[in-house]
Amino acid sequence: MRQRRTTCSYQLKKHSANDDFDRRDNSDSSFFSRLIDSAARERWELVEVGRLVRLFAAQWDFKASKTARFLLDTCPELVSVDFLEGLGVNLSAKQLVQVFEAGSGNPGVMMNKMASAVENGHLSVRDPSFVSALERRVALMESNAEVMELLHPLLESLSTVRDVGCLLKQLCEHWQLERKISLVQQVLLSNVFDDLDGNQDEILLDLPDLTGRLDFPSRLDQEDVDENGNLKGFLANEDSEFSGEEGSEEEEHENDSEDDEFPCEGETDSDEEMEISGCSRSRNQFIEDEADVGEDEDEEDTENENEHLHDDGSSSDSD
Repeated sequence: MRQRRTTCSYQLKKHSANDDFDRRDNSDSSFFSRLIDSAARERWELVEVGRLVRLFAAQWDFKASKTARFLLDTCPELVSVDFLEGLGVNLSAKQLVQVFEAGSGNPGVMMNKMASAVENGHLSVRDPSFVSALERRVALMESNAEVMELLHPLLESLSTVRDVGCLLKQLCEHWQLERKISLVQQVLLSNVFDDLDGNQDEILLDLPDLTGRLDFPSRLDQEDVDENGNLKGFLANEDSEFSGEEGSEEEEHENDSEDDEFPCEGETDSDEEMEISGCSRSRNQFIEDEADVGEDEDEEDTENENEHLHDDGSSSDSD
């Protein structure tokens, strides 16, 4: 009986201590909240606000669960990648998704935050909590166009074909085959897919049931590109069998210069070329005129000589 009374007494004391802690905790939270509001009014950078919250988190030894609860209760709308950089507390995917959902006014804002978190390594398409949050949003959408609009920021944040395949596999796991094919086909034809690393058919590693059911767009695969990013066989390298056959840049420049000196028929002459051609034609005309003058003088000399000979002949006859 005494033991039972001691236990009750201990529980009563413990409960009283917890009440004091909760009251003090609520008082601190209110004070912290006012500081955060002041920082927001002063237009602090989010990374600086994150550092401010880190000072508060030192009171509970930077525990992730306590920090997540504080963020949910105080400033979920401020949490972003920059904020997390200043905070310096590693929250779990589940905790981070909860904060993002609580602090986002609409699905577009939430997806932008999640996409940035994926791009910076805070979230992964392989986190079940993250995928479950996406599934809840996608389940409310009736058309694939809505799904594509929602996923577009996230797809832009992914870097490999395998990441996209992993995401689509989880989102479309319980879909009808026709709708699944339609969504995956839209992703394949999007501009986002062209920027992903890896071969396009790698998406079938996560979606084997779609083999032979997709139309892959023409895409420059990695095995078709050399180390310099050039299409193999299109540009001859120094070590290739075509090396030495192509002319140097200087030779090409000389050829271009020769072509400029002798323009092809039908090409339009520039003003300078017209001026030079005009000078050449003037010189030619002058030479022709001089030749005509010379011929006239020769004809006059010949006529004079003939007249002189005629006069001499007449004089001889008279004698």
